[in-house]
Amino acid sequence: MPELFGAFWQWGKTLPDTLRKSLEHSYLRSQSKVKAHWFDHAVVYADDSALASNKETIIAFSGELRNQPDLARLAGLSTVSSPAQIILTLLGRQPFKDLLQALNGPFVIAYYDLSRKQFHLLRDQLGQKFFFHTTITQYGCTIFSESLPLLTAVDGVSRQLDAAALADYFSLGYIPAPRTAYEAIVKVAPGTDDCGDGTSRPAPHRYWQPQFLPQSKVTWLDAVDQAKHLLEQATRRLLRAHPEADFMLSGGIDSGLVTGLVSQLVPDETRQAYSIAFAEKAYDESDLAAGTAQRCGVPLAVHRLTPADLALLPSVLAKAGEPYADSSLLPTAIATRDTTREALFTGDGGDEVFGGYRRYQAMLLRCRIPGWLQTALRPPAWLGAQLLPNPRDNRSRLANLKRSLQSLALPPVAAYGSFQQIASKSLRDRLLATPSSQNYLDEWEKVAASQDVAHPVQRYNALDLKIYLPDDGFRKTSLAGEGTGVTYLCPILDMDVVRFALSLPIEYRFTSKENKRLLRHIGKEFLDPRIFSQPKRGFGTPVADWFRNELAPVAQKLANEVTEWDVHKLLNAEMVQQVVAEHIEGKVSHGPLLWTLYCLRLWEDGDQ
Repeated sequence: MPELFGAFWQWGKTLPDTLRKSLEHSYLRSQSKVKAHWFDHAVVYADDSALASNKETIIAFSGELRNQPDLARLAGLSTVSSPAQIILTLLGRQPFKDLLQALNGPFVIAYYDLSRKQFHLLRDQLGQKFFFHTTITQYGCTIFSESLPLLTAVDGVSRQLDAAALADYFSLGYIPAPRTAYEAIVKVAPGTDDCGDGTSRPAPHRYWQPQFLPQSKVTWLDAVDQAKHLLEQATRRLLRAHPEADFMLSGGIDSGLVTGLVSQLVPDETRQAYSIAFAEKAYDESDLAAGTAQRCGVPLAVHRLTPADLALLPSVLAKAGEPYADSSLLPTAIATRDTTREALFTGDGGDEVFGGYRRYQAMLLRCRIPGWLQTALRPPAWLGAQLLPNPRDNRSRLANLKRSLQSLALPPVAAYGSFQQIASKSLRDRLLATPSSQNYLDEWEKVAASQDVAHPVQRYNALDLKIYLPDDGFRKTSLAGEGTGVTYLCPILDMDVVRFALSLPIEYRFTSKENKRLLRHIGKEFLDPRIFSQPKRGFGTPVADWFRNELAPVAQKLANEVTEWDVHKLLNAEMVQQVVAEHIEGKVSHGPLLWTLYCLRLWEDGDQ
């Protein structure tokens, strides 16, 4: 349930009764147990402990501060003081921007500066929590919420769809901030302060971004020791707040390392690890998870995921309020529901913070090719990709080769995007009834160009930290955990760990031959040795096989009934039918795209 919901309105104006009643009605529909707190020109629905105020300032806080005891001592307050009270106290002692840099954890903040008649809506540095807002200019009012569906339920909020956002969805499977599916509603970007006064849409001001400079001058062994020390420190912080926590364990390095660190620091025979298994070998890593669990002395419970588990998906996606199509959402949600504890340790962030994606290695190799030669290689690379047969599975060697050639035929940022892209611009434009003239790559180009880096590949790392990790990875965990009462604990995302890792020479994190070098070194004592020679799988779901076999009737129904379920008239029905036919007949593997269409249908069904 949303923890923060409310509104700020322009100084000198009053909140109309119709809007006041609509806010109250939306809050009641959310079934949240928090209450309304009314101030001059503001109302906040939140627990008492989430609020702190004085004559000049109102602070509303949702989330956790991992370094709360340290900040409380700095403020001269008890370590059990609320984050809102700590922030309010520190605001009187240091500049707002400096204070934001010191906050460590997943949070959103609504802050009203009464002396300047301005409000601020903020999201944590990495974007672990979500915040949405919309401005109704005729009332001079900005409404904010952690829940997108809660905003769309308010009378007077426009539900006009954003064509560019939906085009992004078909390209990536998610909608990057600041866009949402609706033109009038904004998603606060990670590390950003959206500031306004009610007269117009709040203006975004980025207060944090990844810092890759200066590079730390430390030896390899010192880097290993310091990384392990910081990870242990981060783990202890989490255990202090959540002493009873289980593990979400894949067969990879990150979650295995975290499981090992926790088990070593605070042995507890009652802890349990949870994992997912698949019948399809290319996706199943439950055996590797079992090997790591055994080495760490932790019992492992495995849920074998089948197409029947899709029954859970509609209720989980309904909480998003917009289309979202990461297929690992389903196994993450199921593993979350298996625990009886209040929290789960995860390895989230390991790939982005310590360089775990193979696409970093691909771009590293590309950077070694002179620019003139890259240009010369584009036509033959494109031709080679066209001549290769279409792969039946997206994780096959043929698929990897075709993807590599396709990326080599593109400019650098587009090449990087191609490793994550679900539908090319050409395919996307043929699929949409009204193609968008905008492309997510335009924004990616700006983000990459604006980032100060010591090595060109760090630009792509910055794209993942600013866009992919928050708007896909954290969107997944926020949806998977919503309504369960489970908190995800991610030591790798501790800001002390992140700052240190990003300050290291790039070769300490990954090379063209080895990714996640530091985590591999630290994790040797915990991890099943077979993990080090295995490709990354995570909780990706074998949707290509499912839609060609057990879910073929579902795919066929998508095609046959597209004009009925596509209530917003977003799609070209003939193209949807072609995509489904090509996949079922084995001509082209459209698994991720079919999943994107399937999730779109679930959203449209719930949006009527």
